[in-house]
Amino acid sequence: MDKRIVEVYSNGTWIQTEFENLRKDDRFRLFESDGERVVDDKDKSEWVASSDSFMKHGDWIVNIY
Repeated sequence: MDKRIVEVYSNGTWIQTEFENLRKDDRFRLFESDGERVVDDKDKSEWVASSDSFMKHGDWIVNIY
């Protein structure tokens, strides 16, 4: 299974991280494994975590604002 690439914005720079490392108030973006940027149905491609990431039904998830 291909894994999405996660980048978090920190001190003016996008830094690659693991999804499970996302923390509340992190600004982040996602890319498919082929490099295509993930865009939601509202045309957003960056999100802010409203929770730390957590495991649910075997998948890492995070709540967003």
